[in-house]
Amino acid sequence: MLDTQRKIAICVAGWHYNRDLYAELHTLPQAQVFVVSHKPPRQVPSWLFDYVKREQVFFEPNLGYDWGCYQQFLIKGIWREFEYIFFMHDDLVIKNPGFIERCIELLDSGKKFVSNGQNSVKTDWPMTHCAVYAHSRWKPPSRHFRHDTMRGSFFATARQVLEQLDAFEVLWDWLHLNIRYGNHSLLATCGKIQAMFGDNSFGFLSDTYLESEYILEMQRGGQELHVADRPGRARQLSATAYVTLASFYMRVYLRPGMKWLRTLISILIGPLIYIMAGRGLRCKA
Repeated sequence: MLDTQRKIAICVAGWHYNRDLYAELHTLPQAQVFVVSHKPPRQVPSWLFDYVKREQVFFEPNLGYDWGCYQQFLIKGIWREFEYIFFMHDDLVIKNPGFIERCIELLDSGKKFVSNGQNSVKTDWPMTHCAVYAHSRWKPPSRHFRHDTMRGSFFATARQVLEQLDAFEVLWDWLHLNIRYGNHSLLATCGKIQAMFGDNSFGFLSDTYLESEYILEMQRGGQELHVADRPGRARQLSATAYVTLASFYMRVYLRPGMKWLRTLISILIGPLIYIMAGRGLRCKA
């Protein structure tokens, strides 16, 4: 049985506002719920405050999607008052409230982060998607570095782990080029986690993608990406340019030898990547 004296915080990314989720979270006496809303107050349903205290709902600009939302919560420092911190989207379906107890069991057994269903068996991301690390303060040690991943839909960790991690590696898409840049934040952060804490850093509630006996993850609220949500032609071209530059930058960065070339590319391309990826925005807890 879970010790209700252990302090637990839940950070919810406010976007879809699935009322059933908030009602379910409200029934968990052992947890305090915080919402970081990426929608302005006028677009937030009034019923939200039936389930979450007004002073525990924060309104932040949507500059970094879900991982940016979580980093905005870290910046506030509230999490330091808790032993365990849960992060989740607000379109989840909670099938069994025992997810809290099970996650804490896995964390206490040595896992650093616990997610829902296993995300992917693929681990060679620096080899195939090296561009996703260009914005990050942490970089893979080589293109042969391998790491697991967890989705931003749901994960849990402990205060001490967050203190060591310092910050999530968010690509702050302040130009609103592409919602899929959230995956850059995901991969860079997961790589950093495994580099810091080792190969057994991640635990999962199941080996089934998106689902466990505790939680069902939706994707964008169960909807496909609408045409209206897709970037226009100019933004598509800008996003393509960024990924091309980032990929070239990382290929040179990870190439052994030729330090002079790495230095030159860092001088010429590094500042542009820094600006386009919003590295100066809310990027440190």
